[in-house]
Amino acid sequence: MQEFNSDFIRPVPDEPEKPKKRRRRWLIFLGIFLVVLAGLFWYLSSQTTLLDGVVRSLRYMGKDGSEKITFETYGTTAYALVGDDLAVASRSGVTLFSDSGETIGHQQAELSAPALLGGQDAVLIYDVGGSFYGVMDTNGKMRFQGASSGRIYDADLTEAGGAAVLSSASDARAVVEVFDKNGTLLYRRTSKTSYLNACALSPDGGWLAVATLGQEDISFAPGAKLYRTNAEEEQASLSFGGQTIFDLKFLGNGTACAVGSRSISFFDTAGSLLGEYSLESADLLGYAFGDGFVTVMVDRHEAGSRYQLLTLSTDGTVRASSTLQETPVHLSVAGEYLSVLTAQGLHIYDSALAQKSSREGNWTKAFVRRDGTAILVAVDEAEVYIP
Repeated sequence: MQEFNSDFIRPVPDEPEKPKKRRRRWLIFLGIFLVVLAGLFWYLSSQTTLLDGVVRSLRYMGKDGSEKITFETYGTTAYALVGDDLAVASRSGVTLFSDSGETIGHQQAELSAPALLGGQDAVLIYDVGGSFYGVMDTNGKMRFQGASSGRIYDADLTEAGGAAVLSSASDARAVVEVFDKNGTLLYRRTSKTSYLNACALSPDGGWLAVATLGQEDISFAPGAKLYRTNAEEEQASLSFGGQTIFDLKFLGNGTACAVGSRSISFFDTAGSLLGEYSLESADLLGYAFGDGFVTVMVDRHEAGSRYQLLTLSTDGTVRASSTLQETPVHLSVAGEYLSVLTAQGLHIYDSALAQKSSREGNWTKAFVRRDGTAILVAVDEAEVYIP
């Protein structure tokens, strides 16, 4: 007879996990993975240049840069990037072209010596030695325009679309006016004691810097003065040791750069000198302002390393340097890229001066864009270069 052990209990198997719960877990995991992947892609594509080649391949799929931008020029001609488009100004006015060659907009004006300052959303047009000034948006429409009472010496454009115009005055040695993006006059400053030759607005439009030409005792003492655009009092001033200042530019709301005949100087809105780079025996061939840095081209007149490309930090130190083997013609900066045009062709670098691409050819100007492409300008036409 077969016996059964009553103490033995057969284990009951666990109930299998329901497919719905397992599917929910996978969906949560997949969602987290996609969010992390999207964040990583955003960082690599917007904060670095690592994925720019992939982004360019997708953005310019089917395009080879063969489209031409054609234009007519009369007398002195100026060029500037407006976002990714090209503005061309000559004696008869300014025209904005898309990179495919289509005319976006045109403003007729008499410009004896046209100058352009381009931004991501607008371009400032002014006539050096004349009276016309205005701001055009990326749709080719004029946001505002006007005429100064005296001869225009200099002007500046902010990221927000505001502008400053420096000109001569009948009752003073110079006057500078600050406008908002709609052309409303926000601030007006006259100088009765010093001649002014350059001006700069901070990105938010809150600070104005002007370069002064004047005398201190019996010595020639050029310098800079700083003002708040909502106050009458002078906030700060500084001297640059007797050298002539050619240009001023804010590199942030609290830091500015002065390009002089003997050095590149950096200072803050308190009037403190943060640092400077001495040009010593070198000749300054060109410069361009970046996001928190300045790039310069110099001629040191030395065999083997005559032409040098330097990226300077706001304390005056050299962040990166590179020797150019060819004679430089034009320099431009956009985002983390910069381009150097030589007599032999185009060279594109990142801000660390690592060369990213190059192309042989003969052009007069080259404007790099934030994605590493460039617009190459010849006498009466331009083309897009896609690495």
